[in-house]
Amino acid sequence: NTPQVLVYLEKALFPFRLNTMPGVDRAAIVLGLVSGSTLIVWMTRLHGLRRSGFIAAWFIAFLAPGLLVPGLPAYEHRLYVPLLGIAMGFSALGLGSGSWRKPGRWHGAAAIVAVFAISSFGYSGPFRDPLTYWGRATQGSPYAPIAHVNVGQILQDGGNPQEAALHFRRAIE
Repeated sequence: NTPQVLVYLEKALFPFRLNTMPGVDRAAIVLGLVSGSTLIVWMTRLHGLRRSGFIAAWFIAFLAPGLLVPGLPAYEHRLYVPLLGIAMGFSALGLGSGSWRKPGRWHGAAAIVAVFAISSFGYSGPFRDPLTYWGRATQGSPYAPIAHVNVGQILQDGGNPQEAALHFRRAIE
């Protein structure tokens, strides 16, 4: 599952193509390489090699358990703790030097926070309930068969066997 590291890097810097169960596609690979390269350059210039290595190790270490399970989808919620390493790297910038008092720095930081907040709010709908969550996962995902099985199970448990059978058949297809 190591190509999924690129998916996670893409989501860390460009949280725009959010999906319940994202797959590794050409766009994810390109954006992941751009994100990884950008983070390496920024962190190395800002912190040097040693601290940047710590941030990279943090990011990879908390992703590793999911990456070691063959065929496991790259669930986006697994990115929360690894993102803390990147946040720690950015949070150490300019502390104690007064450089954060400069208007340009505040505007840039506020813009980044706004983009992430809007992206998160816009993507909160699928987390309303399990059926909505897994129903969203069936749309445009290479892991849609797993999602169809989960939707079918929820519908079957909810007393709707005809619609559940439809999702089970889609999973088999």
